[in-house]
Amino acid sequence: MDPLDVLTNIEKTLPYYQAIFSADGHRVIGYEVLARFQNEGEIESLGPFFHDDAIPDEYRIEVDYAVLTQALEHVLTQEEQFLIFINQNPNLLMNDHGESLLELLQLFENKGLSLDRIVLEITEHNFSGDLESLQHLLKYYQTYG
Repeated sequence: MDPLDVLTNIEKTLPYYQAIFSADGHRVIGYEVLARFQNEGEIESLGPFFHDDAIPDEYRIEVDYAVLTQALEHVLTQEEQFLIFINQNPNLLMNDHGESLLELLQLFENKGLSLDRIVLEITEHNFSGDLESLQHLLKYYQTYG
């Protein structure tokens, strides 16, 4: 998939939801947001797009936030209170010290989404920055729920 196709057709990006089950209660406790792209009638995973370091960070962030915005808008329409699992690349997150993501989440908090329903999934083993700075950011996020 050509990254420019994704960027010039960002309206064709969409969230898919993968159920997360509780081992204790054997029930769905939340959904992981997965990014997809509708390409000529086919639905393709955007995983390779997000993992391609040759694609500029700002492009990957733009697409990620477009999908995340759609997902959070959908969550606001649901009566059931479930957790929302969001994958974040720590290298991209630290570009602006996590401020863009926090601003997006606070926008949805103002619309009625409780931030304690958000679970960030972050893989540290590919992180190329200062781990202490990342840990500081995550503690900062925790103060918001």
